[in-house]
Amino acid sequence: MRLEQKLRNIIRVIKKPKPAPVIKPKRKIWPWFAIGLPLLVAGVVATVSLINSRTSDTPYLRDRIDYSQSSPSGSYQTPKVNFPIPDKERAALEDIMKGSTNYSVEGGLEFLKGSGSITFRNGHVYYLWLPEVIGLSYLSSSVEDLEYIQILRISGNNITSLPSSIGNLGNLRELEAYNNQINSVPTSIGKLGRLEELDLSRNKLKSIPEEIGNLSNLTHLRLSQNKLRSLPRSILNLRKLIFFDGTYNLWPIPYPLIEKLKERPHELIIYDG
Repeated sequence: MRLEQKLRNIIRVIKKPKPAPVIKPKRKIWPWFAIGLPLLVAGVVATVSLINSRTSDTPYLRDRIDYSQSSPSGSYQTPKVNFPIPDKERAALEDIMKGSTNYSVEGGLEFLKGSGSITFRNGHVYYLWLPEVIGLSYLSSSVEDLEYIQILRISGNNITSLPSSIGNLGNLRELEAYNNQINSVPTSIGKLGRLEELDLSRNKLKSIPEEIGNLSNLTHLRLSQNKLRSLPRSILNLRKLIFFDGTYNLWPIPYPLIEKLKERPHELIIYDG
């Protein structure tokens, strides 16, 4: 009897119907696809537009110059500038080029033909490089009209002084004027509050104005190979200074002021031999 009951239980378990499988409803993908695809396309378009705008904002002017027209003498080709330069900045560039001893410039921009370099950002002069082949005998006070310039490089020329108007370049971050004949620095240089790098090495400087201590953002200062016998005490105010080169000058070694610079808590590279 017990055996029969066990057999019935086994048969009942075997014949027990399996539960019907649960079928999950399929998720509808198309609404998300319809929303996501336009956003993706818009993102790609915006990125490409941003890259193009930044590229067009900083073109080299030499890429926008037409050299197809020869000068009457045939000695060189006068460039026709195809880039809109603000009138004030164009006039400043032309006035600066009047200081050139190596070029008789028509329109003031011939120096860009294989010589110097100029870069624009947002339609204004951002970078200007006037190397030794330009042969500048002076830097025109009109340089102040390049009010958006951030990098000015005029090394290797025959400039004897910097104009006081250079202090009006409030956006200037780098001034490179080594290997000239500069014998004085205007006190207005202290107005360059954004200046980070100043290179006046290989000149004929005998003094540096106290106002240099106002350059609160200056990180690199190069004054080597001049005729300096001393430095202004205000140089200790340059709290962000991380590099100083004062080699081959006439001050005594060790020089107390430089020794104080060496006591700075942060790392400061100093050359003073």
